[in-house]
This record gives sequence, structure tokens and C-alpha cells, in this order.
Amino acid sequence: MSVLPKKARTVQEENRSFNEKWKEDYFMIPTKDKMFCLLCDLTITTLKNATAKRHYENIHKDHKYAKLEREAQKNALAKLKSQKSKHQQTFSIVQEHGNRATEATYKIALILGKGGKPYSNIETLKTCLIEAV
Repeated sequence: MSVLPKKARTVQEENRSFNEKWKEDYFMIPTKDKMFCLLCDLTITTLKNATAKRHYENIHKDHKYAKLEREAQKNALAKLKSQKSKHQQTFSIVQEHGNRATEATYKIALILGKGGKPYSNIETLKTCLIEAV
């Protein structure tokens, strides 16, 4: 008689979700199926109270926000969340500009490829500049 090995559980099978209480207690916010520490910008992959608590107590026990009272802690959390959203907006703007530059480069390459003429041709150069703008 053989015993089948027990199949290991995965985190996705456990259907864990972020607990809103962890925002105030540990300065964590949800990001997709993970949580993000606002104090040290670290992503924690396992959505568990024990994981959030261990991270907060081991790394941030002497942090200036750890000693705040409830109302001051809520204000600090709001401040950190707004800073995080500003960083994300800045990054998305930079990424959008990069996407536009890449798109313009492809359009110029298409014009040059179709025309079969070098940059030194003034008409090709005008067409490329108009497309880039």
C-alpha cells in the first residue's frame, strides 16, 4: 500500500485578501495580490497579518511613525499615501513620454524605409520632422 504525497498549498488557492486594518497598524497598502510598505518602499508578497506584523516590528520598530498616537498616525498614513500616488503619477508621465518618443522613431523609420532615401534628402527630412512633431 503506497501513500500519495500531500499536494502543497499555494497562496493563490488560499484566497487571502488585504485587511484594511493593516494600513493603520503597519503602514501597508494593497497592490494587486501583494502589499506595499509605505515606510521602506518594499513589496511583501504574502498577504498575512503575521508577515505584515513581523516586517513592521523587525524593521520599523524604531521608526518615527511607530511612536505616534492614532490620530497622528492616520495623518502620517495619509501623507505617505499621497506621496506614493505622486510618485506613481510622475512615473506614468515619464513612461508616456517615452512611449511617444518610441512611436515617433518607428514612424520616422517607416518613412525612411518606404522612401529609400537618406537623411540628406531635404524632402525626406521635412517629412520626418513633421511626423515627429
